[in-house]
Amino acid sequence: MNAAFYSALIRQSESAYAGHAASVMIEADPALEARFAPGAHGRWQDNNAQRMRELAAALDAQAPMAFGAQMAWNAHAFQVRGLSVEDLEAALKALESILAAELPGDAASVLGPYFEAAREALHSGERSVQSVLNPADETDRPVLKYMAMALEGRQDDAVDFVREIAA
Repeated sequence: MNAAFYSALIRQSESAYAGHAASVMIEADPALEARFAPGAHGRWQDNNAQRMRELAAALDAQAPMAFGAQMAWNAHAFQVRGLSVEDLEAALKALESILAAELPGDAASVLGPYFEAAREALHSGERSVQSVLNPADETDRPVLKYMAMALEGRQDDAVDFVREIAA
């Protein structure tokens, strides 16, 4: 079985894998629910589903480093928002173990280089993403918060946030 086969399976069941990973994460670290309240499970399911889409795209391109680059960007986004990259690493670990257990054949060996590239990106400490926005600048923080909500797929929350600060 090849990368394209696993990409198709991941895309087909991304929501189920993402939800399962969110449950595993919260079970392993109950404080995660409080840190990401309200709706921690749903928020992590959405986040994990995005990781599944990124993994599937990297599999389609047969480019493990593409998945690593996405994880580096996500780690940067977490840091900018004052979130722990360890939570992102926990998500990666949960997704890897679930996919290895659930996907048929030699999934672990096919997916292994992709997850290794992602782990290396998380541990490298290098964040290649450059921004003119400064999280230490009080005037930039609302922009970063809006962007984070939009990138998380929380468009309604982002619009409400803009309305709130404009009022």
